[in-house]
Amino acid sequence: MNVFIIPSWYPSTSNPIYGIFNQEQAEILANNRPDWTIGISTWGQGDERFLLRALDWRSPLKALKKYPFEDIQLKDNLGVYFTPAFTWTRRFKKGNITGIIRANRKSLERFIVDHGKPDVISVHAAYPGAIIGKALSQEFNIPFVVTAHMSPFPFAEFIKNGEIKRLIREPLLQADALIATSQSLRNKMKSFGLSNIHVLPNPVDTNYFSPSGRSASSKTIILSIGRMEDQKGIDMLLWAFSKLSHNDIELRIGGGGTQLRSYQKLAMSLGISDSVTWLGSLSKSEVLSEMQSCSFFALASRHETFGIVLVEAMACGKPVLSTKCGGPEEIVAENVGLLCEPNEESLAQGLEEMCFKWQEFDPQQIRKIAENKYSGAVWMKQVEELFKDVIGK
Repeated sequence: MNVFIIPSWYPSTSNPIYGIFNQEQAEILANNRPDWTIGISTWGQGDERFLLRALDWRSPLKALKKYPFEDIQLKDNLGVYFTPAFTWTRRFKKGNITGIIRANRKSLERFIVDHGKPDVISVHAAYPGAIIGKALSQEFNIPFVVTAHMSPFPFAEFIKNGEIKRLIREPLLQADALIATSQSLRNKMKSFGLSNIHVLPNPVDTNYFSPSGRSASSKTIILSIGRMEDQKGIDMLLWAFSKLSHNDIELRIGGGGTQLRSYQKLAMSLGISDSVTWLGSLSKSEVLSEMQSCSFFALASRHETFGIVLVEAMACGKPVLSTKCGGPEEIVAENVGLLCEPNEESLAQGLEEMCFKWQEFDPQQIRKIAENKYSGAVWMKQVEELFKDVIGK
């Protein structure tokens, strides 16, 4: 089977963790199906070199001339097809969607020369992915599947008068199948009139994310990793942490973003700076090391379509604490951790309880649950069945 992937978000030199889960899912496909050929289409998603700004428009122009296209073979059956395109605000000419479609068309044409026509186009996120997928599907007569990732779904800018704007509504309605990463997301999508929605939780590489075997620290270490943006609720987490009655507890926070400085100032004002370690943006190997070393993982998000970091921590045998914010309610059961309401008081109570009982959880049982429900092999069977069904139609 030939699969052509169009990810709305994808890692770049300037933003190495931007949409990294899309790259990881492609690698899971390639590893589990060596007889499949997979191409990833990129055009500079989130890459500073191709973001066109009024104050600095010359740099992207130079970059576009310097990088006409580039194809990179990641594995024998997995390659990246890069054709650069400008990106700018969606308020002007829909963010250059015409140019982005043109770039993806060129990448698809090179994939066809190398491997033949794809059997299916796998799109990640409604904008701009679903728009690109619809255009190429119609032009090349290839079925396309869209996995929804927006959190919340859809972003506010894509809603008008309580309905999804036509820009992304039509591609979603015309997709051969839609994928929601949780039942919660599926329900939200259905509330906007979408149908033919299949629930496939995001996979985790449980071979990579695994327990270290090292002895746990005598100190209670709480780990939280995510973008430093309002959605992730780091402000609530800091406030809740400041209310703990325990001593000898460390909160380690990983991730970068626009709110990092304000969160650091908040920690100072709460008097907890000495107990909070700011890790900044982390590589995949650094995430693994932090998860293997923590006592438990805490997710304080205001809304999540899934919650992949929870499953990564579980694969490392770690109990988890999460707010009830959508996807996590389907991940966190009593034998893997605790759920709390998405507010400061409830989160403080959850942290307090987890600090007392995190050692009571069974790491082997937690990991087993992650393997049985979220491993690449389990996800692959579901994806293969869906793709074959779509192709058969």
